[in-house]
Amino acid sequence: MSLTRVILTSGRALDLTELRMTSTYGGMLEGYPCKLVNDMAIHGLLNTARQTRPSSPVHLVPPHLDRPDQQAGPFGPVEILPPVACVGSFRSTALDPAHDPVLHRSSLTVVWFQPTPRVPSGEDGEEALRGIDWEGWRRTSSCRTGGNALDLERAPDTSMNGMTTTSDRQLILGTMDFGTRVDTGRAFAILDCFVAGGGVWLDTANCYSFWNDPSGVGGASERVIGAWLRARPGTRDAVRIATKVRQNPLVPHSWPQSAEGLSARAVHAGVEESLARLGVDHVDLLWAHAEDRDVPLEETVGAFGELVAKGAALRVGAANHAAWRVERARSLAREQRVEPYTALQLRHSLVQPRPYTPLPEAGHRLLTAEDLDLARSEGLAVWAYSALIWGSYVRPDKPLPTAYDHPGTARVLAVLDEVAADLRATRNQVVLAWLMRQGIDPIVGVSRVEQLEEALTARQVSLTDAHMTRFEEAR
Repeated sequence: MSLTRVILTSGRALDLTELRMTSTYGGMLEGYPCKLVNDMAIHGLLNTARQTRPSSPVHLVPPHLDRPDQQAGPFGPVEILPPVACVGSFRSTALDPAHDPVLHRSSLTVVWFQPTPRVPSGEDGEEALRGIDWEGWRRTSSCRTGGNALDLERAPDTSMNGMTTTSDRQLILGTMDFGTRVDTGRAFAILDCFVAGGGVWLDTANCYSFWNDPSGVGGASERVIGAWLRARPGTRDAVRIATKVRQNPLVPHSWPQSAEGLSARAVHAGVEESLARLGVDHVDLLWAHAEDRDVPLEETVGAFGELVAKGAALRVGAANHAAWRVERARSLAREQRVEPYTALQLRHSLVQPRPYTPLPEAGHRLLTAEDLDLARSEGLAVWAYSALIWGSYVRPDKPLPTAYDHPGTARVLAVLDEVAADLRATRNQVVLAWLMRQGIDPIVGVSRVEQLEEALTARQVSLTDAHMTRFEEAR
């Protein structure tokens, strides 16, 4: 069903089938319109468009910017976007005239800005919108009785001002130290840099970081993220938030004795408190931070499923769980007809501790071949924490822990130096690229913007099969 029909300047007729209009700067309580704020707003709209219409390419119509003659603020000159932000789904006839007009249609999701909430119709619409080069996108969708077959003829370019909005390689920003070891000002700068660099996922937990907080309980990291979201209107749509429940002490300075656990009551209470600190109505991924074998797994699975059903969490995952427990939980979820775990989070890096060496870090669990086998066979996402081993690859003042003191480490580090030199990359960048090459999303925690910039550049480091073989043989 078409809302209206728009005529492009080329003469092609488009059916507008869906339209979402919002205020560009709605809810802005702090800050001012500038490039940073605008980029985050645009990034959020593009993410929303891709998630709403995953089968359609997304195009950004370059917006007009009003640059009044005002003194620049702390984030740069004032730059004002038009007040109405639009996301619309358009369909038209097939691009190839030889295609059957009934079986074949072309489609595109468009993000644009305009001065009024007027719905475009006919030749009455923004000039830039009507000037879209539809044929240049070369997207044809074939709609047949047996299903929807999509013929992708050209991939879309959804970048603006160098801001990449899609990437096959994904870094997760770890925010564990926000509000404790990393103060609010530095945390805001890191978050701004992450989003401006095309980052999407933020990883936190309701217990971060009780061990560094004078209060003896967690919540500082989530509060900082919530304050940042309030200070950056529109940014919620630009990022995805993952948090965890299980480890927050119920009694200050008493862990693990008073850790909240994974009972249904604890899970619901923990998530409710996390949402309040974050200032959001849902998280995009909720992790069980660790196992709780004092609670029936059926109860935990049911509680997580209930949160997804009511929209408080969009997905659920298992951190620091044995593979067999994850699969058992997934089986129980199927029996209960609730959302199963679809993601794993474990500790992993290029160098590995000696086999069977206990880790001194309480609660950490290493990624194993069994975990990867499960993830690949079941299509589960895999996130890796402590990917850079707290800076030990590059900082002489932070040597690798004693558990890593074995001949294999020396061999791997030698290959790492050779590959880094070949690729003109840093050790850290090669380690992150090694993880991403295997489809593992590394979580990177930083305390300075320049550390994050180094990490983000790892997405451009390409390791060959030969590089991967050299690392495998050294290990």
